[in-house]
Amino acid sequence: TLSFPKTGAFVTPLHSSSKTQQYVLQAHSEKEWDLNVAIVGAGPSGLLLAHKLLRSNIPVANIDVFESRADPRDLQKQQGSRAYALGLGIRGRSAIRTVDEELWAAVKMRGFECEQFRLHLSQKLNVKLRDREEGVEPSVLIYQTDLCSGLLDELETRSSDSSQCTVKVHYETFIKQVDLANAIMETNEQKKGPYDLIVGCDGANSIVRGALDKYSPPNTFQFTQRRLLPGCFKVARCEKMPPLLDQNSVALVLPESKALGVTAFVEPTVNGGCCILFAGKLSDASKSEAEEEEEEEDSTSSSPTSAR
Repeated sequence: TLSFPKTGAFVTPLHSSSKTQQYVLQAHSEKEWDLNVAIVGAGPSGLLLAHKLLRSNIPVANIDVFESRADPRDLQKQQGSRAYALGLGIRGRSAIRTVDEELWAAVKMRGFECEQFRLHLSQKLNVKLRDREEGVEPSVLIYQTDLCSGLLDELETRSSDSSQCTVKVHYETFIKQVDLANAIMETNEQKKGPYDLIVGCDGANSIVRGALDKYSPPNTFQFTQRRLLPGCFKVARCEKMPPLLDQNSVALVLPESKALGVTAFVEPTVNGGCCILFAGKLSDASKSEAEEEEEEEDSTSSSPTSAR
């Protein structure tokens, strides 16, 4: 979600940085100026956007990135993190490569290349559904913390080499309010701004999107929002792949009976480890609790602590 408070134009979303660049340069081609940019959310999309702005020909003088969570490179604060490993396929690779090939290489080295897939029907019966094909670039399985760490390391290196633009990532900083009328961001520490460009990369319950909806004329701001998948999900990280599974293949392990009702999706990760997503059905009591939590999340969608 992009907003240009000073020009009164709202763009949501543009499909490439080149379109953003063309729009901005056309809108301000008559005078010299430098953009002050705020990005809310330092996940993969927020950090990648910072990279693209830094590399573009858009006259950006400053980029502030705000993130409520801790720095992903702070291992002490990341202990107990249960984020599931992501699969970077053609869309993920292409998005990162729009910056340059060097950035993709820096990310790729932190993940595990894998294109093999097995379906496990029982302990003794499994079927290979997909194998690695010659000439086909495999997907890269990577934890989000490792992905963000790679993007962040490169961002800091590149911004320090830039004489035109300053980039600062503010971790453990909560956005309390987005004032689009005055282009001000109110955090748990202070008010920041005014900004020329405010970008919401802050997930499903985006506080920036909520501000855009409130600021826009009635029935003019449209967006789509995905609902949470039904069921119960748990994530486990293992230092080693379970002995009955192939350490080079993604595995879908089906329950041997309906009574068990738990499916496991296993992804190999770097250093011989794996990430397991357990999926099961909710009991009637759990369904009621989940529905209440979902309603509560909807009523507090502009909360600075909302999930990414």
